[in-house]
Formats: sequence, C-alpha cells, structure tokens
Amino acid sequence: MVKFLLCSAALLMVAMEAGAEEFPVRVNQAGYRPGAVKICSMVNPPQKTFYVQKGDTDICWHTIWEGEWRPDASGKGLMIGDFSHITEPGDYRILCGSTNGIARFRMPDWRPQVQSFHFQIRDGAYDTLERALVGYITWQRCGHAKGWAGVCHQDPVPLLDAEGRTVRTLDARGGYHQSCDLRNWHDGIPMSLYGLLRYAELAKPGWDDGDVAKELRWGCDYLLKVVGPEGYVYDAQFAPIGWGPRHYYLAPATLGAQCDVVMLFARAVRYFRATDAAYAERLLATARRVRVQIETNPFFEKPQPAPEKNLPAGAQPAEKCYFQQYRTSANGLAERASAVLELFRTTGETVFANEAKTLGAELVKRLVRDGENAGWYHEADGTQAFKDWSYCWRISGYRTTLELWKEFKEEVWKEATLVVAERIVRDFKAKGLQCGARASSSTSAAYSIYLSECARLFNRPDYRVWAQRSFDWVLGANTWNRSYVEGIGQNQWQRPVFGQFFPSTPQIPGGVLHVANGEYDMPPGAMLLWASAELK
Repeated sequence: MVKFLLCSAALLMVAMEAGAEEFPVRVNQAGYRPGAVKICSMVNPPQKTFYVQKGDTDICWHTIWEGEWRPDASGKGLMIGDFSHITEPGDYRILCGSTNGIARFRMPDWRPQVQSFHFQIRDGAYDTLERALVGYITWQRCGHAKGWAGVCHQDPVPLLDAEGRTVRTLDARGGYHQSCDLRNWHDGIPMSLYGLLRYAELAKPGWDDGDVAKELRWGCDYLLKVVGPEGYVYDAQFAPIGWGPRHYYLAPATLGAQCDVVMLFARAVRYFRATDAAYAERLLATARRVRVQIETNPFFEKPQPAPEKNLPAGAQPAEKCYFQQYRTSANGLAERASAVLELFRTTGETVFANEAKTLGAELVKRLVRDGENAGWYHEADGTQAFKDWSYCWRISGYRTTLELWKEFKEEVWKEATLVVAERIVRDFKAKGLQCGARASSSTSAAYSIYLSECARLFNRPDYRVWAQRSFDWVLGANTWNRSYVEGIGQNQWQRPVFGQFFPSTPQIPGGVLHVANGEYDMPPGAMLLWASAELK
C-alpha cells in the first residue's frame, strides 16, 4: 500500500508539472448537453482522424466513433472535429494519435498520448457550472454574513460634492464587491443582476430553492438605496479602497449605469409582481425617475468627468474608460433605447415604444455596411462604438436591434441584427481558438447569447455552431486550454495580485476571470449564466 501511494504521488507530481500540454485536444471541459453542437479542436494534429472514446462500467475507454479533422476557417494549423451526433449520456474523451480501441481507465489516465481532458455528455452538464456561478454572486455580497468578507462596510458613507465636502451621509450598506476588490461598481452590478434575471426567466432551474429571487432582491435593494432624491444613481468610483467608509458622490454615475438600472428595475417588476406587488411598483416608480434624469439632465450631454481624481494604483480614470458615455453617442442611443424598451414591455405605454423605435433608428444610421468594419456601429468621427470600459453594451449595445426585432418584428431591426451577427461570425472565423473576442469572457458569453438567439429567431443553425464555440471558449476550448471559471473544468489560471485589487479576494468557486490572468468579475459570470440558459 505504501509503495502504491508513493507511486501515485509521483504520478500526480508528473501530471501537475506537465499541465495542459498533455491534453492538447481542446474541448468544453464542463461537458455538453446531448443536443448541443459538439466540436473539438487541435493545432496540427498528428493524424487525419480523431477517436471519440466512451467510458463504461468495466472501467475501460471504448472507441465508439472515428471522425476526420477538417481545417478551421481561421487556418493557422487549427483543425476542427465535429461529434455533435453523439448524444448518449456518459463520460467521454477525444483521442488522436497514439491509442485507440479499448484502454483501461487510470485515475486519471496520465499516459503520454494526444487527448482531451475527459468530459460528460448529459442533460445537466451545466448544473454544476450554474450553481457555482450563482453561488459566486452570493459570495460577493458586501455587508452580509454570506459574503466572503462577512458583515463588512456597515458605516454610513460620506456623500461628497464637487469640492470634496461631505454634503450628508448615506446608508449604502449592501450590494456586491463585484470584482477582486472592495468596491460596488454601479455599472457592473445592475448588468450582473440583469444577466441573472434573464437566466432566472429562461432556465427556471429545478435546484433553485428561492435563492435566485433572494439574490435579485438583495441587489435591487442596494440599488434602490443609491438612487438619490435627485432621481439619478450616485457615482461611486470609490476611494479609498479598504474596510472603512467609501466615498460616494453627489453626481450621476455613468449613463450606462443609469440605463442598466432602468433595464433591471423595469424587467424585475414583471419578475416580482406576483410575489410582492408593492415592491414591484417601487421598482417601477424608481425606474421612471431615473429615466427622466437620463433624458433631461445636462450632465449626460457629454462624456462624464471623474468626480474623484485621487484614485488608487491600477484604477481606471473616467476620461479614459467612459469616453463614449453620453446621450448622443452610439452607446448612449443603444442604452437609452434598451431602457425605454423594457419600460414599454412592463407598462405597455405607447410613448416608450415610440421612443425606443426613434432611438433605434438613429442607432442604425451609425451601422457601417461595407469595408473592414462592416457590421459595427461607429461614432461621428469614425471611431468604433461600444469601445469604452462600461459593461452596458453587453446587455444593450448591438443587442438593441435584436430586442427591437423581438418586440416589433419590423424588417429594419432584422436587417441590422443580421448585419452584426455576420460581423461576429466573420471575426470568429478569422480568430479560430481566439474566437472569444480579444480574450474577454464577458464578450464571449455575450456573443454566444446573441448568436444563439439569432439562430432560433431567424432559422440559422450555422449561428448555433458559433454560439456554442464561443461558450466553449470560456470553458477551456481556447488557446490556453484553460477554463475561465474557478472550480469548473480541469485547468485554470492563478489570479494575479496587483494595483486596485487589495486586499486580495480569496479563491472563490464560480469566480469568472474577466480576461486571461485577470481578476474575478461578476458580469462575466452573469453573462455565462444567461448564455447557458439561452443555449438550452
């Protein structure tokens, strides 16, 4: 027994040192639903064929199908294997090269060969993923016993004017730390909750015992607190970062944050109406107030100035990160249209429908129809829209015309939606394993949602392939063979410790890295939840 344990330990050390290079065939490490598109990929495989192997109760791998690699549209030696027709639940791996036929299980199989990590095919393939992602949001609660930091940040916070003087104190308890820091970003939080809400509507998970509704209520309660009597969401860039009171500002947060809150509250009205009508009406009244500020406050006529100049190391100054946040930018048009569209869906008021159509029509005028940038919206000076650091464009932005099509079925919205879809697919074909759009997990998830919806609404099964590939990319089918989700999949990055991310966040299951070697972030997790439900 001692000799066996020593040998096992030695094998474990070898496997840990070898890392992902022992498994160069890329797959979704979380697995696949039976009816899903199933694609594996590899750069320069050693032979023209690959083997799909299934595990059985005799602890053997059996080759059940032999497939042929085909070149990926991106070239660069990347080859694609499609095994979508395999739907029987079970444990699988993809093999190419040194072994086929029947092979004994190892714990795990560490023999040198060209293979993928093993994965499952089953209806509940993403249940563990979804539970971890929802659990991460709860872990990130600020000022609550279930949050990783416990009952933190309970002091009243100073509300500062333009000269840095305290106007009054504010009860801003609640919300989320959101990223690997102690802040409560007012653009990321409502976007995250909106993604969680869309997931709740679509998935209706059987494992949920009211936890998703409680999470939505916790987040909405916080956002209600930070909408002041002025009618707008207070800015909160947060300095200092730490365990003491954080600064809030008597100035509006970004335009995107305002619109995200309106979208969230207006849609959450329908979610809560059956269980708490009074709360739903409070959300609706607040959404109406914020929407008035969006349309009338002169603050949103130009890019937002930073209320806080003394930001900590690594923080993002507003001038460089929110330069497209104003009413008449493409970002602003999309955000405003998406916000009033949700108000129309909730209230049925024609004024909101007309305004959504007007703003959407103006947005479509920014769509470039030919040349290298065909399919993207541009600003008046020709620069690409949806480029600033706000999260809002992932739930509005280019999605705006898709939502308008779903609501009004007018040809102009369909045409614009498909133009953008074709641009996304063209980018994917050019980038191959880098189809995750510059290595951003939130963008990859957002593209997966968009293309999955387009596939269903416009009978385009080819979009379904790219929707699944973009989803798979976040879960390990990428250049690095690493899952972006902590605890999901076989291989992940270490999180860095730097700049604004002090004190360090602990390792949290379900945390999604925003970028490779980056920090945990709530919005990518929420978008991945939504994508999982949409693909189902």
